[in-house]
Order: sequence, then C-alpha cells, then structure tokens
Amino acid sequence: MLLLIAIRMRVDTQIHPSQLYIRKGMSVEVGKGISPNFEQVLELLLNKEEFLAFAPDTEETRSMINIISVKFPLLKNVSRVYKDEQELETYIGSDLYGTCNQIMNCSNPKIKGAVEFHDQGPQFFDYSICLNHTWAFSGFPDVKSIMDTNGP
Repeated sequence: MLLLIAIRMRVDTQIHPSQLYIRKGMSVEVGKGISPNFEQVLELLLNKEEFLAFAPDTEETRSMINIISVKFPLLKNVSRVYKDEQELETYIGSDLYGTCNQIMNCSNPKIKGAVEFHDQGPQFFDYSICLNHTWAFSGFPDVKSIMDTNGP
C-alpha cells in the first residue's frame, strides 16, 4: 500500500487543457502558396478518378452541391452522396473500397475527402471534414497517432 501511495504522489494528476497542434505559420490557405485552389483540386480528383463524399443524402446536401456547382461545375462530376455517415464509413472499411475498373462510372470509387453534415441550415451548419490519410503532410505529426480514429 505504501508503494502505491508513493507512486501516486509522484504522478502528475493535474488536468491539462487541450492544445492545438497546428501553430501560426504551419498551415497554408487553400489557393495560396504551394496549395492548389479548389478548381485545381477538383481537376486533380477528376484526373485520378477519385471523389469527394457527402453525407447524409438530404435535400439540403444536394441543394448545396448544386449551388456550389454553378461556380465549380466539376464538383458534380467528383461528388458522391451517401445515405448517412454510417453508410460512408462502412463502404470505406469494406473490401469493395476503390475496386474500380471503369472510368467515372465506378460504383466503388476512392474517396479523397468527405463532408459529413450533423445539422443543416438554413442559418446554422454543423459538419465535419474528413480527409484521406494520404493527404497528411510527411512528418505532420505522426499520422498513426492523430489521423486514425477508428482503427487501421
């Protein structure tokens, strides 16, 4: 018991507030510096036959894609809408993920990123942006420790 008390007294029990890893000067605004603009990202996705996923499949989600497609027409060509977040994550974790042999008519595409809406408009949008691991910068920080939230 004395050993446990001694160990307990030597351990830091203070609760530390969470801190952002990204600090000033580490990130680059999309379209500035070395980062491509949104239109270039869409062209790259089209050329690599990769997609952006959106969930859930609601009238608001499809309306948002249609409105943004007025300025960025390629968005319609590289978008996939999934019934809900669970359907998207199930697909990404399945053996069928990315098993295409057709050009742009693929039912099992690679997903480069996803926007998952938790609450939608008209005044308030709550969403998550999820990116494929391959978009993590080399050495930014260890992708095994921060990028993976659901296992391998």
